[in-house]
Amino acid sequence: EEGVGGSCIQCPIALALKQEYKLKKDYKKSINSANNHVKNALSPEIISKLVFKIIKSENPKIHYKVGTFIQKFSIVLKNILPDRLFEKILLYYNKN
Repeated sequence: EEGVGGSCIQCPIALALKQEYKLKKDYKKSINSANNHVKNALSPEIISKLVFKIIKSENPKIHYKVGTFIQKFSIVLKNILPDRLFEKILLYYNKN
């Protein structure tokens, strides 16, 4: 189909380029987010101290929670909230 001035309205190449641009933009955003998580991660000493405590324990627990308050609290939320609501909260939190 031709639009105003002879340009095509649904040109497959233009649509493909637009989609590729969006994918690259989303990929770059994901990489930046991952890098920020690594940069702001907790110290490895926290994990090593916990591992040492587990090794020394006569009756170690099955599960251990390590992280910031919000990271630990998200485990509680995941268990009590419906899946869709929890996913929406995660998406909102990760956008900001």
